[in-house]
Amino acid sequence: MLEVRYHVALSAAHSVSKESDYVAEVFRRLRFRRLNVYRAPDEIGRSWGRDRLELADRVFRFESLLNVVFLSPAYMTDRWCQLEKDMILARAIEDNFESIVVGRFHNAHLLGLPPPVPILDLRVTPAPGLAAAIAEKLKAPTHGDGNDLSETSGPPRDNEVLSDYLQRLFSARSSWKQSD
Repeated sequence: MLEVRYHVALSAAHSVSKESDYVAEVFRRLRFRRLNVYRAPDEIGRSWGRDRLELADRVFRFESLLNVVFLSPAYMTDRWCQLEKDMILARAIEDNFESIVVGRFHNAHLLGLPPPVPILDLRVTPAPGLAAAIAEKLKAPTHGDGNDLSETSGPPRDNEVLSDYLQRLFSARSSWKQSD
């Protein structure tokens, strides 16, 4: 049973790179849209004195509406990222893969992901476009206290350039909107 604390949880390698800049941009844009977003580096204070593995399991499996995986060469070799991936896939199996969005920066493949789940090509999907599509799918308000997921006309779409593939993914999936 979900105990929603976050609208979105991001799983990405934390190395200094273009990929980490992309993830940081998605994070900033989602926060600007008043979404509660989990990103491990920002939760260090919450994890002090606690079992980080238990915390991550709780976040990715029970406390987030949507998990976004950012595949990169660093992600594929990082043991912690692999643990996050396992938790995300466990959740995705339980909800028929409705809680997962996977994007890749290179030709990496996520083992354990069934073929029907598309992998977005982040080389052609700008960070502002991905953030706007996630916010719109979650029906995020453009103003408010950040916890309101009520129906709105959707966030503004300025600077949004999405590949046809990304648009098809979000239009084919059922809504991730939190139920009352």
